[in-house]
Amino acid sequence: MKYGKVVIFDLFGTLVKDISNEYKKGFEWLKNEIMPEECKIEDVLCIAEQFRRTYMKDRIATHKEASHLRQLEFLKSKIGFKREKPLDEIEYGFFNASRVTEPSNGVFELLQWLKKQSYLLYVMSNTIYSAETIKKHLEILNLADYFNGIYTSADCGYRKPGQKFFRSVFTEIRKTVSVKKSEVIFIGNSLEKDMIGAKKFGFNPVWLSSEPGGFGEYITDCICVKDFFECKQYFEDNYIRIANVPKNYSVADGIGNRIVVYMQGCNMRCSGCHNQNTWDFFAGKIYSIKELMTEILSHMSIGVRNVTISGGEPLAQPKPLMTFLDALKQASINVCLYTGHDFDEVSDEIRNDIHYLKTGPYAHELRTTEKGFYGSTNQKFWEKGEGGVWVQKI
Repeated sequence: MKYGKVVIFDLFGTLVKDISNEYKKGFEWLKNEIMPEECKIEDVLCIAEQFRRTYMKDRIATHKEASHLRQLEFLKSKIGFKREKPLDEIEYGFFNASRVTEPSNGVFELLQWLKKQSYLLYVMSNTIYSAETIKKHLEILNLADYFNGIYTSADCGYRKPGQKFFRSVFTEIRKTVSVKKSEVIFIGNSLEKDMIGAKKFGFNPVWLSSEPGGFGEYITDCICVKDFFECKQYFEDNYIRIANVPKNYSVADGIGNRIVVYMQGCNMRCSGCHNQNTWDFFAGKIYSIKELMTEILSHMSIGVRNVTISGGEPLAQPKPLMTFLDALKQASINVCLYTGHDFDEVSDEIRNDIHYLKTGPYAHELRTTEKGFYGSTNQKFWEKGEGGVWVQKI
């Protein structure tokens, strides 16, 4: 079973935007291509309206969905088709005749970044069309290959914000992925259907909206981004890849009892390194900064608030590192940073937010067990003194 951070995208208005959406054109295509010659477009539209009144009138209140395949069966029973053709093929022809979309701005940049970071991606859409039709459409737009699964309300029988649809999708994802609700991110453009529905189910909502203001208490429960470029920036800044956060305190990784956070990924790869499992940039676990802080605080005893950030190489994830350091600072936690870089390669911005600093690459030929907090004698340990002046301690 896979483990991974899961991101679910709404489709229409989120992943893709409409160029045209003219339902009547679909019926015109259906009349010309599938219906008997003597059938008139007015007859088709009349029967379609009968279906809507019978099966779709309460969909907003009940969140029940009536699929397009069911509508085609209804039309066939009332009028008949002039030639036999699989209903899924007819559905896809209808969709192509009635709706034209294009990828939203910045969506490829975000999807490529998420896949590179090993996120598992899914589509969850309120639509009368089957997942197979949606998949074919996304293939035309060169989007389908990014996704591990596509789910539609037509196939489920229920719509967002109804919890049955969210539960159905989460259950399907859990069949192949070990993931908690709190580890699922849902990106959508509808406050009611996407944000409120996702939040109620226990997902983390990210609202794609150019005008996020004016929605009172609801807006405080989700992240708001104006477009996918800003969304990508949010992920880069607020999600960090971690190798391990041991529950026990360490006395060998800085002054005092300290919780050690081992960041994942290192491009220095020193010979003889005892943390080689942290080298791979795509291993470990992805945390939001909020999740990471919650875990760290759960490990701390009363009165002990010391953290050492090690690795891996912390400076290899500069954006989330800065967000992490800011969160530690806000929580009044004493921070020691271990890096293989030299002192001058650590930015002033980082040094401002930490209290101790170990610098220098590990050199196996200079290995030592006699000097505190070192692996080799070329490394240096620094303390920030009064007025922010750094002093080499050992």
